[in-house]
Order: sequence, then structure tokens, then C-alpha cells
Amino acid sequence: MDAPRPSPTLALLLRARAAELELARVFDPHGLTVRKHGVLRAIAATPGLSPRELARRANIDVHGVATLVRALVDAGLVRQREPRSVHTPFYATTERGDRALARIDAELQRLDVELFAGEDGGALASALLVDAQTPEREPQD
Repeated sequence: MDAPRPSPTLALLLRARAAELELARVFDPHGLTVRKHGVLRAIAATPGLSPRELARRANIDVHGVATLVRALVDAGLVRQREPRSVHTPFYATTERGDRALARIDAELQRLDVELFAGEDGGALASALLVDAQTPEREPQD
């Protein structure tokens, strides 16, 4: 009987778990989760997004975004600026938020190389990025 072929699905899951643990180590000092990081990144990239647009970009409902933004404000990573209208708040990152993102970006670059730059890591990373751009279903976390 031939030995079973290694499963790419299991290999990917094991690699994903290692990445998840490393991300937690990177995000924890800043009080961030994957979703908080996504919202913080969207605010940094485009200050002044409406809560509805921020929710769309982060793939989270508006109420979820409001909760995450409140947590980012409380952590000192985001501040509310003068609203464009009475009903639409305007958020921007603080210096602390910008510094946190810079540190996280450096750590993510290191992790990308460490976790995915092996023998076929470049091809895997490219395939994952393409797949991430075409979501088939709402991500669960």
C-alpha cells in the first residue's frame, strides 16, 4: 500500500495556526485583534471615511464598526475629529496609532518572510493574496 499523499489543506491549516499565534503576539501589545487592525488600517489609509464606508471596507456591519472604533478611541489609537455633519463622525489615527501600525507593518514583513518565504513560499503568498481579493463568503473569527 502506498503512503498517503500529504494534504495541502492540512498543511495550510497548520501554517495558518502558526500565523494566527504569531499575529496575536504582534497585535496584543497594541490591544488589537485582526478586525481592530483592519479598521485601524482603513482609517489610516483614508481618514474621514463614514462609518458605513468603513464598515463596507472592513466587511463588518455598521454597529460592529462602531464598537471597534470606540475601542480604538479608548486605546488612544484613533481620535474623532470635527464631523462633516451632525450625524457623521470623522475619524483619524493618532500619532500612537500611526506608530503602532509602523511597528506592526515591520513585524508582519518579518512574519511573511519567516512563514511563507520557504521553498515555495513566494508562490503560496501570491496565491493567498489573490484568493483574499475575491472573498466567497464572510470571514469568521
